[in-house]
Amino acid sequence: MILWLLLSCKSVVVDSAYDSCSTTPTYSEWAQGFFRGKCQSCHASTTPDRRGAPEDVTFDTYDDIIPWLDAIERTIFTTESMPPSGGITEEERILLAQWLDCPH
Repeated sequence: MILWLLLSCKSVVVDSAYDSCSTTPTYSEWAQGFFRGKCQSCHASTTPDRRGAPEDVTFDTYDDIIPWLDAIERTIFTTESMPPSGGITEEERILLAQWLDCPH
């Protein structure tokens, strides 16, 4: 419950190891692999079966992802509707919250 409350507040520090944007994970070092592993099975432009994902919502590149940051945050942290198969660990949630919160 406490972790959920911390994650629901974008600017709250969720872990002392990630207490500033200077230690935030980068796209190339972390977020790219996260999106590839958790999102691109439905949200890649080359995916033959998008399982209902809108055609215009693709996460192939950093530039594709940036316009969707608010929606990503909402669907993962607020509605918890993505990814539909679940599978995001608490560590991934913390790292994603940090990545979304800090300048890219």
